Parts: sequence; C-alpha cells; structure tokens
Amino acid sequence: MSKITPIKGKRFQIAGSSDSEINPSFLIYAHKMVKQLAKSILQNGGGLIVTVGSEPIHSQSPNLSLIFDWTLLEAVDELDKEEMNAWPQSQGKSVVVVGLPNWNEFPIYYSKRVCRSIFGSSDFFLIRRL
Repeated sequence: MSKITPIKGKRFQIAGSSDSEINPSFLIYAHKMVKQLAKSILQNGGGLIVTVGSEPIHSQSPNLSLIFDWTLLEAVDELDKEEMNAWPQSQGKSVVVVGLPNWNEFPIYYSKRVCRSIFGSSDFFLIRRL
C-alpha cells in the first residue's frame, strides 16, 4: 500500500531571489534549503514547476546564483527514479519546466552532464517560451 501524503499529486513552484550584496554564506545556505525542500516534495509524491532562464549571479561570487531555478533542477537530477515514484502517473510528468527565451544558455557553473541529463530525460515536460 502506498503512502498518502497531503502533497501527493500536487505541483509546487518555488520562486525567489536574493539581493546581489547578501553574505554569500547565507545564500549558499538558502540554496541548500531549497534543494532539500525540492527533494522532499518529490520523494513524497509532489511535483515541481520550474522556470529556467538566465541566472543573475552574486556580485562577489560568480558561481553563486541569486535565484534557485537551476538548484531545483539539480535536486531532481540527484534523485533516483525510485525516489520519485510516488507521483501519480495519470497526472503527467512530475516536473514541468518552463523555458524562458534564453532557457538554453546554461549557467557556466553547471556541468554539461547535468544540463544534458535534465533536458534529455523523459521525466520532464519542457515548455519553451518563444
């Protein structure tokens, strides 16, 4: 018998940004929290809606994004398919990615393997905005 959770079958959009002058350690912590939240949602049968586009970066740390789009996709990439199997298949894909006009300009600090894994997977539904 599968576990029923209040988030099962619901998609969540996690959005936000940080000031470019924030202490980098606080922003790193925020990215870790967002990644763990996304993993927990997916492991409990929830889904995500993620917008992707250009990544504004921290003024002192060029590898530190001020937004969490790619962090969410990294969380998905780090999970095994078995960890995401609680999503009701009758509702389509658990992760819907909305690509903004520059969605395929991958941030330099993300590996090409992760980008290929994300957009080459059948686990995602990509909506490209023209």
